[in-house]
Amino acid sequence: FKEALEKYPVLFHMEEGIIGDVRHDPSELPWAMNVKRAIMSMVQIPRTTLDANSIVSETDIFGTCETKYSPANGGILKKSKNLATCLGRFGSSLPIIYTPYESKNSPFQTIPMTNGTMDCQMVVDSNRWITKSECKEREFLRLAARGMAEETLITSTMVLILQQQTPGIKPVPATVNMMSSLKFDHSVTRVEKTDIKDVMGILRDLCRSTAEDIRPEASASFSRMVAALRGLPHEHLTQIYAKIVAGEICFDRKMEALYLDALPMIGTEASLKQTVELMNKAEHASRLTAWIAGLSSISYPTEGMISVLIPMVKKPNAPRNLILAVTSMAHIFCREESRNCDEVPAIKELQGALTKILSYKCRATDILSRNKIITALKGFGNLGYHGEAINSIMECAIAANNPLPIRLAAIESFRRSCTPEVQSKLLELMKTTTEDVEIRIASYLGVMRCPSFKDIVEVVKMVGDEQTQQVLSFIMTHLSNLQETESPMKMNLRSLVSSLVIRSKIDSDFRKSSQNIEWSDYSEKFNLGATADANIIYHPKSFIPRSLMMNLTVDLFSHSINLFEVGGRAEGYDHMLESLLAPKRQIGNSHKTDSFWSRLGEKLRRSRRASPKTTKVNIMKPNQPSGSIYFKMFGNELAWFELPTMDDISNFADGVATNNWMSREKQMDIARSAMLIDTTVTVPTVTGFPFRADIKATVTAGLKSDGKLNLEGAPKDMLIEGFIKPSAAIDLTRVMSIDVGVAKRGIRVTSTIHTSTALDGKVEIKPTGEINLKYNMRQEKQEILNLK
Repeated sequence: FKEALEKYPVLFHMEEGIIGDVRHDPSELPWAMNVKRAIMSMVQIPRTTLDANSIVSETDIFGTCETKYSPANGGILKKSKNLATCLGRFGSSLPIIYTPYESKNSPFQTIPMTNGTMDCQMVVDSNRWITKSECKEREFLRLAARGMAEETLITSTMVLILQQQTPGIKPVPATVNMMSSLKFDHSVTRVEKTDIKDVMGILRDLCRSTAEDIRPEASASFSRMVAALRGLPHEHLTQIYAKIVAGEICFDRKMEALYLDALPMIGTEASLKQTVELMNKAEHASRLTAWIAGLSSISYPTEGMISVLIPMVKKPNAPRNLILAVTSMAHIFCREESRNCDEVPAIKELQGALTKILSYKCRATDILSRNKIITALKGFGNLGYHGEAINSIMECAIAANNPLPIRLAAIESFRRSCTPEVQSKLLELMKTTTEDVEIRIASYLGVMRCPSFKDIVEVVKMVGDEQTQQVLSFIMTHLSNLQETESPMKMNLRSLVSSLVIRSKIDSDFRKSSQNIEWSDYSEKFNLGATADANIIYHPKSFIPRSLMMNLTVDLFSHSINLFEVGGRAEGYDHMLESLLAPKRQIGNSHKTDSFWSRLGEKLRRSRRASPKTTKVNIMKPNQPSGSIYFKMFGNELAWFELPTMDDISNFADGVATNNWMSREKQMDIARSAMLIDTTVTVPTVTGFPFRADIKATVTAGLKSDGKLNLEGAPKDMLIEGFIKPSAAIDLTRVMSIDVGVAKRGIRVTSTIHTSTALDGKVEIKPTGEINLKYNMRQEKQEILNLK
């Protein structure tokens, strides 16, 4: 402990008693650096507070807080904070992306999980330097008190005494070059190194608890396994997996499935490297989606993690959800990176991989290349850093011969960046009356993400002469909503447009006019609010909306969180809707015995035969309906899908009609696990050691079955025979502790829910109307629900 604190020096810059930049060695342990931040916070006194009572906004280990200073006789200075006013105090292991906003009049700047105060008494000498500082912090844990029916109080005291003064200046090692601040580093969540032998023991415990059925301790064993695997290097993970596959650790094949379930939950560089290795094997194709989804749950990604994933992005057949997940993870990395992310080697390589997909001006030769280009553009939108590709992407948006989906994706790729050259190009697109309606509206929204007063003037000037009804109605409703918005994130925009006079005679019927719809509410007293908005965009060539979008954002204690956004775009569906809304024709008798899917498949086949065949698809003017939908969470686009075409629906109908799933025999013995919750909330204390609240919820489920199933003649002729044995366990663990870097002290509360039942029997219905029912007690004890 002492050695870790004294190993590396720290350099900080102080001006007028306020500490600004802090520099430290990159090898400094995070917990040790936090202790040093706490010490530096104790010697920070704004010079203006030494002569009179003052209330200032101060940034230190607790975040940015309202701080009271009261000078007294004898060189004594008292300092106090209400810790509920500290902005950015709490940290969470959840990969939640938020945007801070200012709410000066609210006493609630952080989650009211604790109610704390800090009081310091400092001794200042005649030169106005601190010779002694004694600080005491008191924390009342609200959540803990509710759960335990008593008050839970944490008291921390830290005393700092000046021991000696050293004349002159000591040389600072060149390695002390990493920039940071006084704010607590919440990425301190310590991964404890584990011994491979201990991990083997945990795996054997898990094997025993899932052998015959899922026992109550299975979920806890799985949670312990995930935690233990986080402390192993890649070589040990490879060794363990090889032993599992060979059956050396567990005779049961279920063990391999449980280990593969755990991989995306480990979230270390070593586990990610092993995941990438397994992704390249065909036998794990069914797990690819789950593994890729796990990338978005990594809270503190590193440059090494991104480097491991880039070869997957460079593959010609890289899945679109992989590209979106990697770029989302890279954005989270860049938010915490002190360097300009355009200069980080891994980010530059990722930008290069995406740029290569774009090709020259995003020219697509077929639907496949078009979709790859759209995915790469959406990846740039997630990343928020375009590097040398910025001009190429702008050319993709301007090129009139590109398909509309590509041009729209290029404009949307700038949603997280604001650069003057992009703003000017978007303004030009918005004002070009010969441009497509969708392009003009998308360009307008791009301009309004970070407009200057000059941009607003340009918008107002354009609106005054606008002749296109859909563009005019959308912009006017959007400006009108901005004038009335309650969202704290839009207050700057509101002030820019507040003096505008909005036309009163605009068509606001959402059934035929493009428009922006917003509902927002915000309580400044409690610092809580929410905003729901939607965009409905029509095209002059269509009577149905061309695109729809809905967004929900919540404002919680000076943190604006974009919970989700869902939207889509479609064209060419007008004729289909007209046929659906037309009077239904009588179905002939010849189809009475056919199944619904057979009739649908035949109808679509006739439709295809009637259509002229072409040797090449025209991606600029598709001859059949096309569209897509997308989903964003916390501002990151995680998935986008194409709407099914007529061919897709026809093939699906044929597959359902000919599938033999209604008549089969099958044996099954499976077990799967997942961590429903794995969250750590950290709160800094005056000592620099965090108070931690860990919550983990793990579920392990198993299913054994064997029997026959024949439903081809249902409901008059059917057979269900066999046994089924489902079992499951849920483990919920809550830990509250103080983490001092080399040890933790606290309390743990564990709850377990378990079920294990079995059903063995036969249900048979014969064409004669005879019904046979049979039921056997396969196990003596039926554990329907066990709570502990």
